[in-house]
Amino acid sequence: MNGIRLKTIFIFTMVALFIVACTKEKDDSNGWSSCFDCTLDSWTGSFTGKTSFYNAVNNSTEEELDITIEVMETGTNYLTISVQVPNHYSANVSGELLSGYSVSFAGSSNSFSATLYKKDDQLQLVGNAKRFHYKVDSLIIERVINFETLKVMTK
Repeated sequence: MNGIRLKTIFIFTMVALFIVACTKEKDDSNGWSSCFDCTLDSWTGSFTGKTSFYNAVNNSTEEELDITIEVMETGTNYLTISVQVPNHYSANVSGELLSGYSVSFAGSSNSFSATLYKKDDQLQLVGNAKRFHYKVDSLIIERVINFETLKVMTK
């Protein structure tokens, strides 16, 4: 039981470090800034873009695959996120929105981390998702996607 807790803490720590690194990198590029004042409405909707896909099982990578991320409000400050990369990856994760600009959700076999950026009338969702399983006392990563998606905000 303690091994699983340590693994969970490790995963959340790595995800948090990734989000911080992405935030610093993105804040100075091309006018995008972290969406600190974004609300739940900013998150909900459909984001589309491109992703890289890493299959750890056969150690292969594919670039520039299409991705669709659907974000639905399923409760007060609660989101359900559906990630679809046709013929490569699909997952659903849920969790509470704790900040306006980033999320990090983990389930028993999938995780999703993303930061929301804004520029003019657009929102950009940047992050990663992973599929994994546990084998004895080890966390085995099966698939990883790194995505960058856009949503045009309606006025």
